[in-house]
Amino acid sequence: GAEAPPAVAPRTGAGGPPQGARGPGAGARQQGSFGRWSVSVYYRSRLKDEVTLANGLAPIDVSGRGGIDATGATTDGLEFEGGFFYRGMGLRMGGSWTESFETPTVGGGRLTFSDRFSANARLFVNLAAMPRVVEKAPLLLKGARVSLAVDNLTDSFVEVRDQTGATPLAYQEGYQNPTGRTIQLSYRKQF
Repeated sequence: GAEAPPAVAPRTGAGGPPQGARGPGAGARQQGSFGRWSVSVYYRSRLKDEVTLANGLAPIDVSGRGGIDATGATTDGLEFEGGFFYRGMGLRMGGSWTESFETPTVGGGRLTFSDRFSANARLFVNLAAMPRVVEKAPLLLKGARVSLAVDNLTDSFVEVRDQTGATPLAYQEGYQNPTGRTIQLSYRKQF
């Protein structure tokens, strides 16, 4: 058997590419010329959050104090993520902001939890999309990807103070933020 000739789609009136054509056509050229990017931002706000501990007891409003045990989500917050990819290189970022709040303690005191802004970043290079670079060291670079990740870019944590301005032992930075900012460099290769 002889191979059948490839099917040809009808052309557009101006002599452009076939209608419905996919593959290494305009889409691939557009990606190489302009890259891809995306940005998303989310804002959340809880209008009501109450807890009833037992029947007959009045509900407790916890909307402004991080939940019943001060470990939940605050009333207002912001989340974002985005990225950019161009010719084998890319950057992705994401993070959040949470509002400060106060919660009462046993004995009539209170704890104040600070707001927090945190961000993470990922930078990566896909060497398969860079044939000229791979030619210089194909054994090492062919099918390889290098990435740099930074978690907690701002090295932030929620600071907690009591009514005297002191930080209780359980809320010291070593407990709240034991790893701090984390930087990781990785190399991945496909064989």
